[in-house]
Amino acid sequence: MKKHKGLIIILVVIFLVAIISGIVFLRIKQNNSKYNFELTTISKSDVKYYVLKSKEKFGVIDTNGKVIIEAKYADVQIPNPTKAVFLCCQDLNGDDINYKAFDENGNQILTQYEDVEAISINQLTSEVPYEKTVLKYRDGNNYGLIDFNGNIIKEAQYEEIDNLDYKEGFLKVMEKGLYGIINIKGDDIVKTEYDDITADGYYSSTTQYSTSGFITRIKTDNGYRFGYINSRGKELLECNYSELSRITEIEDDKNVYLLTTLNGKVGLVKNGKTILNNDYSAIEYDKTSKLLILNSETAKGVDNLEGKTIIPIDFDYIAIGGDYVTTQKSETKTVFDLNGNKIDTEWESHEKVSDKYSIVIDGDGYYNVLDNSN
Repeated sequence: MKKHKGLIIILVVIFLVAIISGIVFLRIKQNNSKYNFELTTISKSDVKYYVLKSKEKFGVIDTNGKVIIEAKYADVQIPNPTKAVFLCCQDLNGDDINYKAFDENGNQILTQYEDVEAISINQLTSEVPYEKTVLKYRDGNNYGLIDFNGNIIKEAQYEEIDNLDYKEGFLKVMEKGLYGIINIKGDDIVKTEYDDITADGYYSSTTQYSTSGFITRIKTDNGYRFGYINSRGKELLECNYSELSRITEIEDDKNVYLLTTLNGKVGLVKNGKTILNNDYSAIEYDKTSKLLILNSETAKGVDNLEGKTIIPIDFDYIAIGGDYVTTQKSETKTVFDLNGNKIDTEWESHEKVSDKYSIVIDGDGYYNVLDNSN
């Protein structure tokens, strides 16, 4: 009997663990869906409609040359040139600017909304300069999101809805005078509690701008203070810094390197963890060597991205040229390799450009080409 009771207890525990694991997995999956969603891509061959301009007025024409909307409007937006949804405005100079939506037959659609507009995006991000699946609508003084069929994605609760440069699919919204971020599905990404939010500008050849994060800003009695939220919506740094920027030259989708300024001094943070304290007048990143040139008030040195000292802060001048680091203190020049070892050489810069050849620069600034035997 005791064995049966023990077996029942074990089965109950396993059952409860399975339920909890399922709930955790579901939450993770739902959370990931906020950031992992497919963006619409449109090639030139997909385009069906174009903006028509005639005598400083605008309309719509299709690929066969048929005029769909007469050129009689002050502005026309085609948010998705594969779909027959055209947003037209009669007057851009009035106090109450309204866009009306029309279909391919020139019939007005989405009439339940007093104003419907496309959301512009930076053309460095997309050839089509608008979000391609959603529109913003106005209800009184507030804005919300709808799809092209007029279905409400987000109720009209915002004072503003705008694009976020370099982050297609993410929108900057204002509520009660403060900014936050939502995605085009209406999910909340960053709470509306900041004076401003910008994208950090990071670009990867594999993920494009999708792994760039958000630089947040608040206004304090001592001026603006900046913080950072990563691309998954996790706050890495609170708004405590007078300046903040990502080292975008480091192509690494998993790690975020941030230069922070506090009390006029610069430091380095990796994924929210301090690598270099705010002790420096400047920090410069060299992309070729992946090293940092540190500037104090009186001297320079070199560290790697993990904060390990390569060359101590003891020199008046430092320049990284390919595989060499040239330093100068008073009248003495010393050359090091990228590991901080001294090199006896006449060259001040050495960059390998192929398996056979390197380009070097001598002490007089002249360029030379060397083979592997120098």
